[in-house]
Amino acid sequence: MEELLAYQTFSLKSEATEVAERLRKAGIIAEIVEKAVGLGGVFVGSNYADGYILRISAADFSKANSILYDSNSIAPESISPDHPLNAMSNDELKDIVAKPDEWGADNYNIAMALLKSRDMTISEKELAEMREERIAVLSERKHMNPALLFVGYFTALSPVIANLFGTQDSNWANRIHDNNGLYNIPAVYFVWYFPGVAGLLLGFLIIGSKTTLPDGRRILTYDKATIKHGINISVLNILSWLVNILVVLFKVL
Repeated sequence: MEELLAYQTFSLKSEATEVAERLRKAGIIAEIVEKAVGLGGVFVGSNYADGYILRISAADFSKANSILYDSNSIAPESISPDHPLNAMSNDELKDIVAKPDEWGADNYNIAMALLKSRDMTISEKELAEMREERIAVLSERKHMNPALLFVGYFTALSPVIANLFGTQDSNWANRIHDNNGLYNIPAVYFVWYFPGVAGLLLGFLIIGSKTTLPDGRRILTYDKATIKHGINISVLNILSWLVNILVVLFKVL
């Protein structure tokens, strides 16, 4: 079975179920999962406040878009005068049309209907150009916040730093017993587990994170410079861990 990718998020399961049923009727395999934070799970249009993810095959993204983003699906006269989009200018409505991944299918379809009612019909050629421009913008790879990179390097080196500047005072030492005697191992030797492991996780996140575009393509989330930092952080973390083990063996045995 082909891998299913995150397509849209929803705050209510009933909303996700409604959209999933529409797609299934068109022959698209769709599943709903509760949202969970994971590595490499970035996708365009995701809302971190939403609790449900609708997943479909990458090959079905274009078909799903054509079903859900249908400019003829809503009649202008059916839109309530009190609808928030009614108060928007033509330029604001065009911005919704140009960024369907941000606004969702319902707002896109309503915006298209309102523009049509104002004699501002957008041609298929213009829509295609808007989609291409939007994909180009969303395809730009990101820089990671320098503060997070600093945290990554610091946590990667934390075992070595702890060994260089830590103390072996018995008041904060961990005592590990076995059947033959007592080993007095300073807690500093276990600092790799936290926060040290956080640096390794951050490094893997940077290296492996991918973004799913509205057309189903997956690209690396971060730019080359940031990925290089991710590799450096991961390697430093592993080296720090190995150095820490050698120091423990040298001081304990």
